Amino acid sequence: MIRAAIKREDLHIPAWNDFVASFGCELEFDEQTHIECYFFTDDFGQLSKHWIGTADRTFGLSISSGGAEIIRVYDENLRAVRLDEERQLFVITLRTSDDDQKIEFTV
Repeated sequence: MIRAAIKREDLHIPAWNDFVASFGCELEFDEQTHIECYFFTDDFGQLSKHWIGTADRTFGLSISSGGAEIIRVYDENLRAVRLDEERQLFVITLRTSDDDQKIEFTV
C-alpha cells in the first residue's frame, strides 16, 4: 500500500499523490523495499528517474539519454522533499554531518 505524507521530526516527505498531481510524472512503488520511483520525460525524450526510499531514507537520481544512463546520484541521508508547484520544482534536502545540502530539480 502506498503511503501518505511522512512528517517525523527528522524526515519530511510529501504524499506520493501530491508529487504525481503536482508534476504529472509516473510512479512505481515497491511494497517490499518501500521505494517510490518517479519517472519524468523531458521535451527531448530524455528519461529522468528519481527514487525515494521511505524506510531507509535514501534518494537516487538517474538521467538517461538514448537509452543509456549518463548521470547517477545516490545518497543515504535523505532529510526532506519539498514540492514547489508555483515554480514547478522540487527540492531534495540531504543531511551531511552538521550541514544540509539542498538540490533543486526543475520539472
